[in-house]
Amino acid sequence: MRIFTKYLFGDLIKPTVTALVVLLSILWLMQSLRFMDYIVNKGLDVSTFLWITVLVIPSLLIVILPLSLFAGATYSFKRLNDDNELAPLFFSGQSKWGIVWPTMFMATLIAIFSYVVSLWVLPAGMTAFKALQHDLRQSGGSILIEEGAFNQMGDSVMVYVREKHPNMHLKGILVHDTNNESKPVTLMAEEGFITFDDKGYPSLALVNGTRQEINQQQQSIVEFSRYSIDIMKEFTQKEVRKRGPQELYLGELLNVDHLSAKQRNEHIAEFHKRLLWPLTAFPLILIPAAILIGTKSRRFGSAKPTTVAILAAFFFQAMVVINHNLANKGEVLFLYGQWLFVISVILICIYVLSDISKQEEW
Repeated sequence: MRIFTKYLFGDLIKPTVTALVVLLSILWLMQSLRFMDYIVNKGLDVSTFLWITVLVIPSLLIVILPLSLFAGATYSFKRLNDDNELAPLFFSGQSKWGIVWPTMFMATLIAIFSYVVSLWVLPAGMTAFKALQHDLRQSGGSILIEEGAFNQMGDSVMVYVREKHPNMHLKGILVHDTNNESKPVTLMAEEGFITFDDKGYPSLALVNGTRQEINQQQQSIVEFSRYSIDIMKEFTQKEVRKRGPQELYLGELLNVDHLSAKQRNEHIAEFHKRLLWPLTAFPLILIPAAILIGTKSRRFGSAKPTTVAILAAFFFQAMVVINHNLANKGEVLFLYGQWLFVISVILICIYVLSDISKQEEW
């Protein structure tokens, strides 16, 4: 049976890799669209945009790796049914489990790779992503200013720019500053530039404009040829960024003594997710195996059992996500129940594939 093992393993790799590439491309594109506005309207350079989208890939892989394996296994088992390749194997004395076990080696490889992603690559990627996102917000650079729109800079400063040109050159500028609520200030200028001091703190240098200040008693308007305003001061406090659960490594997720109850629940739920989700590769390959090979339905075509397998996998994945979300809210029953659910599905599928089970036709 060594020839069949190699054949089935090779037959499983092709659709699995294809499904992985397709799913990853679709989800990566959807994630990329979230940041497209930073290029189109806010001047983010393409290299930074691409790096941001690359950093989110590990968070996608942890979900789509097991799903890709399911798609590949379903296609492979369906083809074995449709091409009548199972009958000779059963006539030769091969058991159902003997046919399926080569695919378990593939599931083991996927699970190991998923653990590498979950335990090391994911927290490293999310840390880099969140740090870059934080730096872009903190830098106060021109990417924060969108032309033709009112840009809120913190709680007290609003900036409007008619045109934005390369090298941080702005035209048609209006700034409304309410730091002092009793004396709001409005500045208008023909043009301006974003400049940085020696410490990298940004400010807006306005050229040829007016400064209008209004209080309850009077209104003053002053013309200027050059005026500098610190519109980014709320972004330049450089506070220490706290890492979220997805950015922490496994051991760090258990350090919850100093956290609030809500944060503690999120950290513990993330800890269990990192350990459990890579294991979903096994039930997601056993579900199509149990339905397409372990039942008598294989004798009557593969369309109906394939549909049942897809629905069963969808239900399984939905339950995994629901259990995690409830565990995230502190529901201890679902925190440990998700483990029982995954293990139960594995055991049921193994039973269906065993020689002692009595399968019903779908």
